[in-house]
Amino acid sequence: RMPSRNRLASTLVSGLIEACEAFSDRPLSAFLERWQRYDALRGRPVHLHRGDHVTSGTYRGVAPNGAVLLETTAGVEEHLAGEVSLRQAAS
Repeated sequence: RMPSRNRLASTLVSGLIEACEAFSDRPLSAFLERWQRYDALRGRPVHLHRGDHVTSGTYRGVAPNGAVLLETTAGVEEHLAGEVSLRQAAS
């Protein structure tokens, strides 16, 4: 039997609240192993957008300090910014 929309929404919101509370109580490093299991872009070519600046490379995940790890011809770079948009490169 399918749950009602209200029950489903309530369950999702409750889970989201619990996740947000856990994230605010613990450092990012506590979540990295789980994040990496579900990180769909890891190892893929991407374009990292920061304002008008675009850097292309291979996405290598997230560092313990929260930086986006991008492998370019210069090596693996850490990108920390207020707003970063990561997009999979066209095949």
